[in-house]
Amino acid sequence: MNTIVIVLGLFDTGLYTIRALARQNIKVFGLDYKIHQSGAYSKFGQKILCPNPTLQPIELVSLINSICDENDKAILIPSSDEFLSFLANNLENFSENILCVFPPKNLLLNILNKHSQFELVKSFYNNIPFYLEGNLHEIENIFAKISFPVLIKPVLIHEWKKIFKNKGTVVASIRELEEKLIEIQELDQKFMIQEIIPGDITNNFESSFYFNQYGECIQSFTIQKLRQWPLNFGSATMTVTVNNPEVEELSRNLMQSLNWRGFANVEFKFDIRDNNYKFIEINARVWQQISHAEALGINFPILMYNDCLGMNNIKEKSYKLNSKWVDLSSDPLAAYKALHNGNESLIDILRTYRNVDAFGLFAIDDIKPFLNSIGIIR
Repeated sequence: MNTIVIVLGLFDTGLYTIRALARQNIKVFGLDYKIHQSGAYSKFGQKILCPNPTLQPIELVSLINSICDENDKAILIPSSDEFLSFLANNLENFSENILCVFPPKNLLLNILNKHSQFELVKSFYNNIPFYLEGNLHEIENIFAKISFPVLIKPVLIHEWKKIFKNKGTVVASIRELEEKLIEIQELDQKFMIQEIIPGDITNNFESSFYFNQYGECIQSFTIQKLRQWPLNFGSATMTVTVNNPEVEELSRNLMQSLNWRGFANVEFKFDIRDNNYKFIEINARVWQQISHAEALGINFPILMYNDCLGMNNIKEKSYKLNSKWVDLSSDPLAAYKALHNGNESLIDILRTYRNVDAFGLFAIDDIKPFLNSIGIIR
C-alpha cells in the first residue's frame, strides 16, 4: 500500500512535521501558498506551491484530491490554524481515500474561534481569565468590568496575524484602548478584551496530546515555557520538559470532556493571586515542540499516521525531564532583551542553555531552513 502524507503549511510547525515523517521513510508532500516559508528550504518532502486556502478553497481541494489520486491513500495534517479552518470547512469534499483524525466540524470551528473556545471551556472549567467580547459600542461597560493593563486578542488568530503580525496587543489606559479598538474595527477584525494574568512566562505550562480515532489518549508531553518572543505575548523560544501532574490532568480531563480526536495542545498559566492554574488556550493542530518530542523518541506525526492505518496498539512512552528545546533563530534576541531589561542575568541566561536536546529550525541533517531564517541564504 502506498500511503503518503500531505502536510498543509510550510511554516516551522509544518517543517517539523515533515521532518518527523520523512526521517521514518514516509513519503511526504508539503503544500503552502507562501513561497518563502522555512519548510520550503528543507531537503525533506516534496514541496508544492498551492492555492490560497482562504481565497481559493475549491482549487486547493482539487489539488489535494489529484495528489491522492496518484497514490493509494493520503493522510492530511494541517500545521496552521488557517489550513485547519480550510480542512474543517471542506472535509466532505475530499476523496474517500484521504484520511485524517479530527473532532467533529462544529467542535473544531468552536476551538478555532477564541471567543467560542472560552465559552466552551467555561462549561467544563471555571478558572479562566476574565474576558469580554470586543464591541466598540459597549466600551463604557468594558471600562466598568475590567482593569488595566488589558490584552486585546483576536477571535480568529490566523486572520488577525495577516494584518497585525502578532498574537495580541497590551494596552495600559482607556485612551490607548479606545484608539486601538477604532483601528481594529476599521480593519473588520473580531477581538476579545482579556485580563492579564500576573507573573512571568515561566508560570506558563503546556500539555500536548494525541487522541486516537476512538478517543483514547495514547501520548502526552508537558513543558514549561522559559522564554518567548516578543517578551510579553509571543511564541516560546525556549521550553523545558517537566513533571506537572496538575496541568497534565487538567488538560487531559478537559480534552476528554470535549470527546477529542487528534492533536491537542493545552496551555495554562499559574496565577499567584489565588494559586490556581488559569486556562489560556487550546490549539487543535501540531505545535512547535513536536520537534522536541521527536528528539526524545516520541513522534507525534507518526502516531496519527499509524492511527489512520489502524495501528492502535501503542503504549504511552515516558520521556526525559529537564530536557530543553530552543529556537536558535529567535531565542538569542529574546535572551538579549531579557538581559537588557534586567529580567535575567548573563549567568542565568547562559545556564538556560544546558540540557538542550532540540534546536528548532537548526538540524544537522537539514540545515538550509535555519540558514534561511538568519538571512544567510534566500
